[in-house]
Amino acid sequence: MMMGSINSPSECVKYCISKGYSYAGLQAAKWCHCGNSFGRHGKVQDSECSMKCPGDNKWTCGNHFRNEVYSSESAQVASCHQITRPMYIGMTVDVHMIKKSIKPA
Repeated sequence: MMMGSINSPSECVKYCISKGYSYAGLQAAKWCHCGNSFGRHGKVQDSECSMKCPGDNKWTCGNHFRNEVYSSESAQVASCHQITRPMYIGMTVDVHMIKKSIKPA
């Protein structure tokens, strides 16, 4: 889902919890992806997730073709508008997005 200017780990995890998913993945600063599994394409170095989150620039929100993954199960909803700090899982490669962006010659 395109979160745009409000994207942050808190907002993405809150959204994924509301949809019943276990994991939240932030990609390219503006995208929030939800799922019940992750890591199919392997882990990469944390330094590859360097795009600042537009909704909270203290955090990074992945990078191009890189998902910054959080566990939504460890994030307890504190109120209607806040959640506790989500548990950081790591970075993964988004090969599906890479395949979609490569066009045959």
